[in-house]
Amino acid sequence: MQMNKEWSWVGRFVAVIVVALILAAAIGSMDLFAKTFVISGKLSAAHLVRFLGYSTALGALWMLVSARRWCCSNRAVAGLLCST
Repeated sequence: MQMNKEWSWVGRFVAVIVVALILAAAIGSMDLFAKTFVISGKLSAAHLVRFLGYSTALGALWMLVSARRWCCSNRAVAGLLCST
């Protein structure tokens, strides 16, 4: 039970990363977004959606790694979040 609590927060971060990547790829490949241009024919909405989705996934990954490092450096404060 202890190990399950320690890793449940990691699962949430992984779920956010996977959903962001899937939605970015799915919405970015729609014809509506591919044919709509934001800046006079140079930047399509599909490119913008993919960029935002992939950036969200990268940001979530960065937060996951940062939280893990903080937990391991502050074991007394972190309590259940850091496993050995």
